[in-house]
Amino acid sequence: LNMFANSAPMLDRKRLAEVLHNELMMRVINPSLAECENDSMLRSSAFQEKFEMRAEVELRAT
Repeated sequence: LNMFANSAPMLDRKRLAEVLHNELMMRVINPSLAECENDSMLRSSAFQEKFEMRAEVELRAT
């Protein structure tokens, strides 16, 4: 992730929050929700463990 390639060379709190929000949505939340078939699956321990693992892996790559 190169935050300065297509934007200003300044990084403030608002810009950092936007970047992290977008990365979380694209890499963790949207793919995880796409795998869920129903609401009860969201509450399962297997889903939560997979979500936690995906978040850790994807955010380390960011």
